[in-house]
Order: sequence, then C-alpha cells, then structure tokens
Amino acid sequence: MNNNEQSKNKINQPNRAKMRTNVFEHIYQYLISKDSIVTLEYEYELATYHGVIQHIETLKEIIAKYSVGFELDRIYKVDLSILLLAVYELVYNDDIPTEVAIDQALELSKVYSTEKSTAFINGVLASVYKEYKK
Repeated sequence: MNNNEQSKNKINQPNRAKMRTNVFEHIYQYLISKDSIVTLEYEYELATYHGVIQHIETLKEIIAKYSVGFELDRIYKVDLSILLLAVYELVYNDDIPTEVAIDQALELSKVYSTEKSTAFINGVLASVYKEYKK
C-alpha cells in the first residue's frame, strides 16, 4: 500500500471509540460461540481482538483475581467482554492511555450493561490499574 492509500485509509477509519465497540462486539460473539466470524478490518481492531484472544486465559485470571465475590462464570458475558477488552488495553497495549481504556470501558457498560455492572467494572479496572500501571 503506498502512502496515498495509507492516508486515504486512515481518513476513512471510524473513530477509536467506534472501533473499540466493534472489538467488544466480536469478543462477546467469541465468548458465546468460539467459531464466530471475524469481520474487523482496521489494524487497531484486528490487533486488539487477536491480542485479547491470544491472552484470554491470562486476562481471565487477572479479572478473576479482582472480581471479589464473583466466580468468572457468573459474570455477565457482556461485562466479561468489556473487562477482557479493557484489561488487555491496560496490561498489553501501551499505546492506549490508561484513562481512555477505563473511560471507554465504562461508556460501553453504560450502553450495553447495567448501572451495577458499571460500578463493578470500574472497581475491577481500578484494581488492575493499581497493580499494572502504578
């Protein structure tokens, strides 16, 4: 791809929040049906989705460590999808500012989950932040 094509591709990309929503939806599909079809097209989306899947067991261990009072299999799949994405960005992706990863996770939870879930997700992410980012 030449420089002109690369610039054109970047101009046509959706914003990072929209791409993050696309990745979240694909992670959710993966949790529901491991053989889901990946229709992501942008570099951030593909790298993040595949990164989450590659590190999913480690990410689940981290989430389980801070999900006080909840077994991993009792966490609503939507919430788990949001947490997998956000914890991946906190632990493995230094290009994403910590505040952005946490804020976007909370925004996703406000749209796709419940008020109680938002508080739960915030608590888990605050604990991950303390261990991995300070």
